[in-house]
Parts: sequence; C-alpha cells; structure tokens
Amino acid sequence: MLSYLFPVFHVIDQILAYLFPAVIRLCLWGASSGALAIGLYACRSHQERIQELKEESRSIRKRMFGPGLDFSEFSRLARRNLGVAFRMCGKVIGPALVSFVIIFIVVQWIGRSYSYQLPEPGSGALVSIELPAEELSFEPEQAFSRGSGGSITLLPHQSTGGRVTIRHRGKVLYSGNPLCPPVQEVEKKSWVNLLFESQAGYVTPDAPVDSIRLEFQRRVFVPGLPRWLGCWQFPFFLSLTAAALAVKFGFGVK
Repeated sequence: MLSYLFPVFHVIDQILAYLFPAVIRLCLWGASSGALAIGLYACRSHQERIQELKEESRSIRKRMFGPGLDFSEFSRLARRNLGVAFRMCGKVIGPALVSFVIIFIVVQWIGRSYSYQLPEPGSGALVSIELPAEELSFEPEQAFSRGSGGSITLLPHQSTGGRVTIRHRGKVLYSGNPLCPPVQEVEKKSWVNLLFESQAGYVTPDAPVDSIRLEFQRRVFVPGLPRWLGCWQFPFFLSLTAAALAVKFGFGVK
C-alpha cells in the first residue's frame, strides 16, 4: 500500500544518476526528506498556538519555583502545567506522525535500493536453503552453479531479466526477481507486505522453508570507515538530520 511511491522514487533516482554518484544521491535523498518532513510538520501544526502554550508553560514553571510558594499552590500549578503539556502534545503529535510516515517510506525504499550490490561478472552469491541440495532444481539452469558439499551459487549475470525459479521436488519453492535490486533474503508473504510489497517476490505459502538467503555483499559508500558505518545509513541520516535542523532553526519551527 505504501510502496506505490517506489516506482516514482526509482525514476527520480535514475535521472539523478546521470548527474551524481550514489553517495551524493543518498545525501540528496536524506536532505530532501528531512526538509520536507519539517516543512510538512510546520504547515500542518498550529505554530502560533504552540508558541502560546510554550510561553504559558514557561510562565507557570517560573511561578512554581518562586519564593514563598506553599505546597497547595505548587500542586495546583503543577496540575495546570501538566494540562498545558498535554494540550501541546495534542497539537504536535498528528503533524509529527505525518512527517514520520514520509521519512519511513523513503527509508524503506532507500534500504531496498541501496543496501546490496551484484557481484562482478563471473562471480556469484551463495544461496542458503535449509533443504537437501539434491532435492532442488533451478531455472534457468545456467544461472546456478552447484559446488562441493552441496553448496549452490547464483550467477546473476547468467540470468536473463533477473527472474529465477527454485523448485523442491518439482514444486515451485520460489519464483521472482531477487536481483533488481539485489535482496539478501526472500520470505513468505506476511502482514508487513500489506504496507510494502516485496519487489523480489515471495517464497510460496506451502513451502517447507520460510526463507531463502542470498549472500550478496553490502554496498559501501564511505571508504575508510567500518563496513557497518560506511553503508547507506550514515550519509542518508547525517544529511537528513542536518537538513531538518537547518529548516527548524532557520525558519523558527516550534
């Protein structure tokens, strides 16, 4: 349901690819997401009313800690301040959720498109299936290689169009395209896929396994850093945070 924007993002990203390398595109996606999220929040929230509530809360707190205040008056002011805080939450939570959904959708698409990379021509990715290798068959046959010890390797560059089929004892276990973009795991369809469809397809519902793992390598965009830090999350969220803070403080968003 929420993945209907993914094709639009893909087209935009392909256009940007003619101008910028992947790490710059990640920064652009992060910065635009952060700026859009704060902009939507500012437009949908009542900024003047939020400012009034903040000033009211500040005034109450100042009186609460003033000299000579008895306990009964302090309690009354504390209850009043709590009510102001709840009213402020009511003003911001709706717009904040809208902004969160926007970022969440972009993060889901970025995670699918920028996480893994195809191996070099002539190389492959190990396929892990918790079933005996001799009971499995593959289509197209030239896209898979059997090794010693029952290991199975997927050769992406030998697959026409990226679509593959894996059978167990003649029955289809999986049929789909796990290469565009590369995914590290295909699973049975679950409730999560009501929100985000899997572009790679799914393991069949009656299959004796729940998932198939493909050992694609993670993409690294910032050389010199640990692999976990050089992946898409670092440049994306760094630029997102910087852009969000710039818009917030630049335009005085409450």
